[in-house]
Amino acid sequence: MDSSSSPDNPKIGDVREGFSLRFVSTMQLYYALRRLASINTTVTLSLSDSGLDARCISPSHVSMAILSIPKEAFTEYSIAGETRFALELEDLLTALQSAGESWVHLSIDGEAPGGSLVAAFKEGNVKVAFDDSISPPPDLRVEFDVESLLLLDELRSLVTHAYRRGCTHLNFTTHEELLSGNCGGLIKRFAPIWLKNRVGKAEASYALAELKEMVITSKTQRVVLLSYGNDKPLSLDYIIPLNYTLSAARLTYFLAPERPHE
Repeated sequence: MDSSSSPDNPKIGDVREGFSLRFVSTMQLYYALRRLASINTTVTLSLSDSGLDARCISPSHVSMAILSIPKEAFTEYSIAGETRFALELEDLLTALQSAGESWVHLSIDGEAPGGSLVAAFKEGNVKVAFDDSISPPPDLRVEFDVESLLLLDELRSLVTHAYRRGCTHLNFTTHEELLSGNCGGLIKRFAPIWLKNRVGKAEASYALAELKEMVITSKTQRVVLLSYGNDKPLSLDYIIPLNYTLSAARLTYFLAPERPHE
């Protein structure tokens, strides 16, 4: 997963315009953004006509996360062209959590050296400096061999038991309509809500420590879309309901497969 700069993948500071965003709940935004921190706390945010896109890539470049919040989820969403900037996520999360339940207004402070994000709350505001040295994570385009909608509890149970047994990786195998996960002598046959298999048989192995961080814990989250393939990344795709709006955020994790010699 390469994040180097190129004409098609410019440095952050090359793409930045003004914007004004208002979100009705600081805590909803906090919980949505916090899920990225398990991958990396340095995050690239992009604003477009469709909404806000926040993404990060792990220091080892084996995992990546993308959070998309549609513009309809904001009570105000005004941008002056495509906008992209990077910042330290922990600083913004601390500000959101400290503000308590309130609305939050996000804008740019172009007069600060290097620029900064201004998060204004019902009481007070915080500025988070941009980091123009960061290149945005790449756009991933993967043709998955297998896509399956699973009950999240099933996947969480397998990952938890595998981790407790001391497994270092987890294998996924699909043969026709049968999907299973295993490590050592532990085998779990899933009961998918639905499954699409484009290749007949698919098998791949993924690092368990990284995968464990991608299986979210939520009282309201019931399902996850799991996608993978032969020598292809694994993807876990969640729809995150947002209170106070009919819109929902989308959270997608990617994890590179382990190589055969590993």
